Amino acid sequence: MAVSPLTVGLVSGGLSIMGGILGNQAIAKQAEAQFNANTLFIERDKSVVNNQIGLQGRDVNTEIGAALTNLGYQAATASSQVATTQAERNVYGNSARRQQIAVEMQKALTADNLAQAAEAKMLQVQQQYTEAKYQSESRHIKNSEQYQQAMAQQTSTFDMITGAALAGFTGYSQGLSIESAQRTIDAQKSAAELTRNKIDSFVPNWNFRG
Repeated sequence: MAVSPLTVGLVSGGLSIMGGILGNQAIAKQAEAQFNANTLFIERDKSVVNNQIGLQGRDVNTEIGAALTNLGYQAATASSQVATTQAERNVYGNSARRQQIAVEMQKALTADNLAQAAEAKMLQVQQQYTEAKYQSESRHIKNSEQYQQAMAQQTSTFDMITGAALAGFTGYSQGLSIESAQRTIDAQKSAAELTRNKIDSFVPNWNFRG
């Protein structure tokens, strides 16, 4: 049974739309998979960097804590030595007080220097945090842009409909060509059959009797 040109056109248009839908689904699936994978890598790297920076910050705190503790011990030792020396030399009154004040001032100066050094190191740590955050956000933005670019490769509804119409028209035209060719073949067969019948009608019917 011959297929009508209209059927060929409708099937061609339907296949075109189906192909567009399946193509869009494949693009979306791949884009989402890549986006999720990139997001996972970005967050993993961010976690590793933040952990390293956090360890540096804790090291700074531990270092300053140990230095201040050591300074306290040194100051106590120095104060005790001054007191012992004063007792041995019978130094009392203002002179003794000035010596103790000198010890306290040296302790305070050293503590201030340690605090400034620790503050500078913590500032560096904070800058590293800020830089890591900026880099992570930049990577997320780039990942989103790449996702949008990938999704933009999908066929739009308008293009899908236009493509289906073109495919349907092409299929319909091909169907017409096939139908016309089939009619030509059928006409040729009919003409050949008619010619053969005419020839057969002119051939004498000889009966040979012995």
